[in-house]
Amino acid sequence: MMASALFPSLEKLARCRAPSDVLGVAMDTVKTSFSCHLGAALFLDAAASPVDRACFGVRAADVEEYEEHWRPMDRVFPAVLARAAAVHNWQVFREDEWQKDVAWNGYGRRHLIYHYMSAPIFGSRGQLIGVINLCRRPKDRRFDAATLELAGAFSGFLSATFARVSGAAAPMDEALGDSLAPRELQVASLAAHGRNNVQIALELGIARETVKQTLRRVYRKLDVAGRAQMATALAARMSLDTR
Repeated sequence: MMASALFPSLEKLARCRAPSDVLGVAMDTVKTSFSCHLGAALFLDAAASPVDRACFGVRAADVEEYEEHWRPMDRVFPAVLARAAAVHNWQVFREDEWQKDVAWNGYGRRHLIYHYMSAPIFGSRGQLIGVINLCRRPKDRRFDAATLELAGAFSGFLSATFARVSGAAAPMDEALGDSLAPRELQVASLAAHGRNNVQIALELGIARETVKQTLRRVYRKLDVAGRAQMATALAARMSLDTR
């Protein structure tokens, strides 16, 4: 794969003015320049939990399933966080072990994920603020050393663009590491207005366990013990935001 394959994407990145624009270019590049059938770009908070995402080829419900159940078994994602470099599955463990992996046999096999690579995205101060994931089907050409190098270069371009656009680093800023993700804010707001877990799950189209886990994260981030304290904390924040 030639570096020239990224030229159209670099031109688009130069025109980006908002993080959402950058995510759109990233997803288009994953699909066209890297010939992937699944892709995702994730913003991370200080605890390396996703706070925003853009993806193609996978539903939001599938992303939530991965985050809650399969991510703890995924050896590629922790590797990219630790190495801060493009990481392919055969860099994490031997290729003949890949098909025996628990996460692949569950989530990966169902979504036809065989070749899996992630690359980091850095903020304006050099902090890790996200990752971009690239996935290919079993019969697709595997990621090779040249593709790994290109993915590393592309993550660098993404990092530079995120650092340039207004507000791009704010969601992942260490000082804002306790801020609520969009889904967390949705769940918290419904709970604060008296909805129970079943009602929230039905309204948002997610599992009850997802609601429960989300509320636990909200309680931890807001440093509260239950729904009443959470509602008070949310009201206080909204009051400050509207001043």
